[in-house]
Amino acid sequence: MMSANSPVRNLASVGRALEPRRFPMRTRRAGANQTRLPTKTNVGCSRSLTASPARRAAAADVSRSVRLACLHAAPASLRVPSAGALKSSLLCPNPRCRTPAGTMYPVTPDCRPDRDRDTLIARMRRIARLIAIMCALVAASPATAAAYSAGHDAATVTLRVVRCKTEFGVPPGRINLPSHLSIRGVPGSTSHLVAYSNTSTYLIAPANLDCAGLVGADGSSSLVVWPHGQREPREHSSGSGLSLFLIPACVGCKATTTCPYFATFRAYAHQVGLPCPEHPPSGERVRYLTEHLVGFVDPSFVAGVGWPSGHMLSASGLIGIEPGLAEVVFTSTCTLPTSSHASCTDSADAERSLYG
Repeated sequence: MMSANSPVRNLASVGRALEPRRFPMRTRRAGANQTRLPTKTNVGCSRSLTASPARRAAAADVSRSVRLACLHAAPASLRVPSAGALKSSLLCPNPRCRTPAGTMYPVTPDCRPDRDRDTLIARMRRIARLIAIMCALVAASPATAAAYSAGHDAATVTLRVVRCKTEFGVPPGRINLPSHLSIRGVPGSTSHLVAYSNTSTYLIAPANLDCAGLVGADGSSSLVVWPHGQREPREHSSGSGLSLFLIPACVGCKATTTCPYFATFRAYAHQVGLPCPEHPPSGERVRYLTEHLVGFVDPSFVAGVGWPSGHMLSASGLIGIEPGLAEVVFTSTCTLPTSSHASCTDSADAERSLYG
């Protein structure tokens, strides 16, 4: 529900209120410098302005063009202002006019809602073009590819499931693993990958790789896959591979993993005396995709959160906290040659769909 001083409340009265003949006028007694001010009417921008049908049509056209441009050019994480927000910002450009309801300011040129309609429409179109250009630049930048946002070709894909050799902290009993896994909201190119599983989680990666898994007694889970003929990669070892780690219960483990990226578990870490750096490793590049999801890149010879990382191949992936009361922490990493970076992007899209 909107408050009394909301900039989108009681729009219809402002245009009429600015007509001088309708203002009840009074004189403020302030010595020699007396100023005639309207009473009982707020003429600032604390009340947003009612647009004529032509203005509304123009705003809708601008909003439509901006959203279409960003739909095809920008990642899903980019937020585009709505027509109402765009219109309000154009009609009330002066922040000093955004006053609490009931206060009185003289009408100034910066706050007049009845300014020339063509000028307003021209300003809207200029801003729309600038936003569209910004969307195109963001979509074309290399950082956007590392953001792993599903594009407009998002689809539902079905992947073959590969069961990996897995160690269990507690004997699991009989487990029936599905032969296929369906994932929604990922690019169609993800269909060339397979779903490796330790019976608890799924790591989406290229086919025909070696794999190993671990499921702890507290539900913690890990999966690592790597090319044939290579040793299983470790945290900061050489070689290529992909990995996925889920931490559902161990709060200390969650804290040490996420401290450089999120404040969620920092208080606990300080309370129990765990190391809790508040910044990512030196040289690691990060981008916040949501409040609790980060995309990272560990360039060559940067030993970061990636598993593996720190040698010739760059590593990229995600680290996040799943929504919900359990606050499950997950990290996924893809460390492959440059020629296979498209597979890394598809893998990260899938992991984000499953756990992000």
